[in-house]
Amino acid sequence: MAMPREIFLKLMKEANSFHKEVQASWAKERGVNPEGIPERSLKKDTGRPGRADVFVTVEDDHVAIVEIKYTIWDKKPQKDIKRLMTRYARQLYSYMDSKEFEEMDKTLGIIFPQRPKNNQLTELVEDGFGEYGISVVWWDDESN
Repeated sequence: MAMPREIFLKLMKEANSFHKEVQASWAKERGVNPEGIPERSLKKDTGRPGRADVFVTVEDDHVAIVEIKYTIWDKKPQKDIKRLMTRYARQLYSYMDSKEFEEMDKTLGIIFPQRPKNNQLTELVEDGFGEYGISVVWWDDESN
């Protein structure tokens, strides 16, 4: 069953607002203009275009690639959780495996708006991404 248009538009607006909040905070901490946030268009390992939400060159031979996701894990049906984690991990890996960064060390991360209320769900998400070598940041932990 499709989501009603009004709810979809509300969620998209919230997601966009969260994305901008994270990028603005990142910019403020580093003393750069929010319009200068290092989003980066990338060619995925498949050759298709993609865009990393935050792309930072740490050193000449090391990059950090971070995705910002407006996923509220507490609201996700149990059956969808692993599938969604796998999809996000594949997205990050498709950037990491790009020929453009073949010779570089990479750090992968993902930012979510809030830590799940259920500690077991928090562990499931953190451990699941950890198996892929992806660091998880809970924005509500960072912004307090």
